[in-house]
Amino acid sequence: MGYRQNHAQRHSAGIYETIGDGDKKEAGGKGRKASRTVGATMISYKPTKFFRKSTMDWKREILIGHMVRQKNAEADQSSMWEYPFPEVAASIEQIESVEKVLGFSLDSELRQFLLHANGWHSFLQTIDLFSAVDLVQGARFDRANTLLQSLENLQELCGFRREELVPIAVAMEDIDVFVISTPNSANPGKVFWVAGQVIDEFISFDEWFLAMVEYSRRQYRQLIGEE
Repeated sequence: MGYRQNHAQRHSAGIYETIGDGDKKEAGGKGRKASRTVGATMISYKPTKFFRKSTMDWKREILIGHMVRQKNAEADQSSMWEYPFPEVAASIEQIESVEKVLGFSLDSELRQFLLHANGWHSFLQTIDLFSAVDLVQGARFDRANTLLQSLENLQELCGFRREELVPIAVAMEDIDVFVISTPNSANPGKVFWVAGQVIDEFISFDEWFLAMVEYSRRQYRQLIGEE
């Protein structure tokens, strides 16, 4: 996939999402060192045993993500992909029902996203971002688990046991699957992009979401011939 092929370029160049009046928040992981570069300064992140509280303005970020997808739709003259709206927000009751099945509370950032959009079909190309129910059952859940089960060395790849990871998104026409570490793991709330190997990792769900929107921007630039 194009977004996977470009991940090394994003690491070397850095990807940022403009926040507020000129402030910049990086939208992407920085490999397995759990660190990222801001300007010329390397910032390291220490693992935490507690989920971070989301500071994202989800109404704003979902709107931005949708607007970027619609620009892609306009530029995609051959209709290579679908560009649907995000789903209507999940209810507290839906999320609590899923948490009972899982046996633990969802990551707070993922939870906040679901309270604003209960999943997003074709979030990026053929990648579906899970709804609350997708986290515990259904076709997307089954596909993600099949892909993960095919990886005999998953713990060696990412440092987490299978039971410490919950799928949150999957490519329906490729081998890409995205997982988040559970609250009972050594480093909760970390997101991994896996496609036969670890393609990238992100310190949080918020950071992963911003990175995927940035990939969508890059896709748009490719569609109009700027990259």
